[in-house]
Amino acid sequence: MEKIGNEVEVLKQQLREAKRNERLRERERKKNAREKSQREKKEAQDAARRQTDTNDCPGDAGFLPLSWAAAYLPVDKIKNGIIYTTDGRYVKIIEVLPINFALRSPPEQRSILASFLGYLKIAPDKLQFKVVSKKAEVEGYVRKIRSELEQEMDPHCRMLQEDYMRLIKSLGTKEGITRRFFLVFEYSVPGSRDPTDKEIFQYLNNLAWNARKYLSSCGNLVVAPENESRFTVEILYQILNRRTSVSHPLSDRIREAADWYMRENGKDSLARMPAAELIAPKELDFKHAGYVVADGVYHAYLFIP
Repeated sequence: MEKIGNEVEVLKQQLREAKRNERLRERERKKNAREKSQREKKEAQDAARRQTDTNDCPGDAGFLPLSWAAAYLPVDKIKNGIIYTTDGRYVKIIEVLPINFALRSPPEQRSILASFLGYLKIAPDKLQFKVVSKKAEVEGYVRKIRSELEQEMDPHCRMLQEDYMRLIKSLGTKEGITRRFFLVFEYSVPGSRDPTDKEIFQYLNNLAWNARKYLSSCGNLVVAPENESRFTVEILYQILNRRTSVSHPLSDRIREAADWYMRENGKDSLARMPAAELIAPKELDFKHAGYVVADGVYHAYLFIP
């Protein structure tokens, strides 16, 4: 009887082992099936994205582009204020309002330098400082003065207004310069592959929040736009269209691009219009070795290793 009891216990143990192994195998099969489903879903999304990129690419047999220069801009889309590039990078731009450092007292200057040094210590490895300078727009003031001048009857007042108009033109030509300052961040997490939109958004927004916190102690304010995507598109449009953007704001370019796509490619093409169409210059000249001409402005680049 004792021998039979031992054999029963062995059989029970073997049965338990078999059931446990079966559960493990079932769990492994479900895991493999889930991973296969995710791979197939990702492959389908990538294929759809490649097909969309192929159809949207200016110069292909798909849409007729507004600007052929859009094909040279590595911008896939702009979402939540983040630039998704065609080579798999994710970039965010913030604007910083400057302060007049020279007017601060020596203790304040030392405090500002210390705060800025503290930020550089925790700043991301991939960080760019961008300064955009352009001449002040004085044509509106000149037109207003000229309009008032036509209605002025007193010759002495007319003389003063003419002097004032010449002064405005002189300052606008020689000294009237406006500058905008930007910080550019890039998503960079070692070992991270195929991050989700949520992970990208949280990472880049955290970098922007750190910059805002440290720079506020320097006296600088970071611009908080209501629509970050529109803000980002407008920055890129002004940088790439230095001359056109002065007389034609982004709203004009959006209207022009929408009208073109509806007329040339059909109403359904608006949903698939590449983001690069909204920011690409009408003219882009790569024919010269020493410089590039974009929107009538000459650009030269120097690499410092």
